Amino acid sequence: MVSVMGLHRFLCNVLYKKDFRGELMDKKKTYSEMMKASAMSRKTATEMTLNEIYVDMVLNEVNLMNQKRKLKEELDCALDQRDKQKFMTLSLQLRKLTEEYGI
Repeated sequence: MVSVMGLHRFLCNVLYKKDFRGELMDKKKTYSEMMKASAMSRKTATEMTLNEIYVDMVLNEVNLMNQKRKLKEELDCALDQRDKQKFMTLSLQLRKLTEEYGI
């Protein structure tokens, strides 16, 4: 999957005859030089995609840990208030979160 910004940058470079670094291409570049430049831009796009995946994974993990922490705090509050209904509801939510994501 190519990011929108990566695709936009590629199309702008093609339109303005720029290489993968954004520099203007000489009219005398050989076919092999153009293919190398193209391969480098695809590699950069792939690396960017992997980085985006890693960032997404980390953010999801942080979000899940915050949800779990918040549920535990609310559970403690429900215990302090001796609110059985709220405790049961929050316990079920925490159990589902644990089962679904294994956190």
